[in-house]
Parts: sequence; structure tokens; C-alpha cells
Amino acid sequence: SAVIVLLSCVATYMLGLDPESDGRKTIAHRSAESVLPKRLEAEFGYTGSSSCRECHVEEHESWRHSYHSKMTRLATPESVMAPFDGVTLEHAGSTYHLEQRGDEFWVELDDPDFQRQVIRSKGKPGRPTGDVPRVHRQIVMTTGSHHKQTYWLAGLRGRLERFRWNYRLDDQRWIPMEYDFLVPQSRQSPNSHLFSYWNNGCIQCHTVAGKSRQSNGVFNSRAAEL
Repeated sequence: SAVIVLLSCVATYMLGLDPESDGRKTIAHRSAESVLPKRLEAEFGYTGSSSCRECHVEEHESWRHSYHSKMTRLATPESVMAPFDGVTLEHAGSTYHLEQRGDEFWVELDDPDFQRQVIRSKGKPGRPTGDVPRVHRQIVMTTGSHHKQTYWLAGLRGRLERFRWNYRLDDQRWIPMEYDFLVPQSRQSPNSHLFSYWNNGCIQCHTVAGKSRQSNGVFNSRAAEL
């Protein structure tokens, strides 16, 4: 029976299904559309900042050129401020290869889903074994425009997962995330980057009317505007 459990876990992983669903197998979407927060206009009547421009042109222009308006944006060649194409980063035994594919930004890295499974299944039957697979993840959103930028990867189950590196705009260099945030020692963990989601933290302050909307571990986030 242990062999069956192990084979089931491996098959689930290889098919792109999420073993964290406790029996509810969910297809592992990686597209930007599957993880970015849906707009709230139709549901709650929000109109967005563009409608303000019609009557308040000067004020809108002043705001549009501010850091605040650029705090959270979709990842595009205009919004991504870090060098990407052909960049390789190394930290704590892991290597990250960055590349730009047309207007998209991608990272090749150790599979965080596999690593998460290993950590969460410790001591349980069917724990994944062997070398950590390498995967490509798309960066779909950015946070920050003044001192630094943080980047968010499209993950499983509607999650926006933080890329382990920040880009310091003042120094023009990449810095591991844990060197760029002040975190109490009691909360420090070598695996904290595997469990940092935009959906249940950043959405509260860096969107208009952000709603996390999580059900059975699946995020279906909403926001009136980034």
C-alpha cells in the first residue's frame, strides 16, 4: 500500500495536479490570467482611476507620475525595472536563471511546489524524494517603484508567490529577499520564501478594495484596481 501511495503522489505531481488539495485534485494553472486578481467593477460598481481623469486631469496626471501609482503593476517591459535577460542569480545553494521572452519575464528555478511538498509531508507516506526538479515560472506582477521592486510568480491554486530576490533600485543590484526585509528572529526560516503569497498579505494595502477570497486552499482574489 505504501508503494501505491508513493506512485499516486508521483503521478499527481507529474500530471500537474496539486497534492496539497487533500484528495481534491486541482489542475496546476500557471498562466497570468489564472492568478491575477479579477476586477470588481461589474460586481461592486468600482470605476477605477481612469474615470477620475475626465474631470480632474491635472490631479490625475500628478498622481500618475507618482511612485504611489506604480506601486503594484502587471509585469511588462515598461514596469519591470530590473535587468532580466541572461541574468543568473545564486544563493543558499540554489541557482536562478532569468530571461525575457518577448514581453514576458521568466525564471528557471528549483520547483517550489516540490520543495513545499517535501517540507509538508515530512514523516508521512508518499513524501517526494530525489533531486528537486527545475521548472520555469512566469513573473506576472511587480510591487515597488521607488527603492526596490519585488516580483511575483504565477503559482498553483491561484497563488501569486514571491520571487526570492528583490531588485534594489538605488544600488542597481539583486538582493536575496531575506536580506532586504527586517524580520523578527522568531519568524526567520530558511523556507519562508516558499510560503509568501501576495494574496493573503500585500493585497490588503496595495490594491483598491482588495479581497483575498480563499476557499479550500484555492485563491480567487478580487480587486477594484492595482
